[in-house]
Amino acid sequence: MHNVEIKTIERLIDDFFSGDTTLAEERRLYAFFRSGKVPRHLEKYSELFLSFGSMPLTEADTAGRVGRRSMLRRRLRMVVTTSVAVLLMVIGLTALADATEDRMLARVYAGSYVIENGRRIDDLSTIRPEIESALKRAAGIERQDKADAVVQQVEADVLNNIADPAERARIKAILNE
Repeated sequence: MHNVEIKTIERLIDDFFSGDTTLAEERRLYAFFRSGKVPRHLEKYSELFLSFGSMPLTEADTAGRVGRRSMLRRRLRMVVTTSVAVLLMVIGLTALADATEDRMLARVYAGSYVIENGRRIDDLSTIRPEIESALKRAAGIERQDKADAVVQQVEADVLNNIADPAERARIKAILNE
């Protein structure tokens, strides 16, 4: 791409943001950013012009240069409105997830409480970390019990396969130390 072309595109970008481009100039910008041959210093505009270039043109847009500033404002307003709607949806979904989690906690741990410094605490959001910690400790104990059972079974299998009673007694004594 030649320096003259780049300078022209840079001027068109400035005109676009000033609201002074014609429809043909805007189409040229959209085509330039679609070309994939965008210099590194202009890449920051790619997403913007690609999204504007993908929007359908209205009758007012095709009527020429009428209301370029208002058209740019409408497009920017549409982008901002869409962004705000997405943000509000994310916030709403997050609040819904939190409320759902609170209801699940209430169903699972209803009636649970902790005595701390002689005071009963039954607010689930306050005692949840302690409940989860207790559940983790219980799972650890259960894993350890299963491991101990496996070890005891292996020891019993080894002892049962020793034919000599004296040798069996000696190994059993070693295992029980």
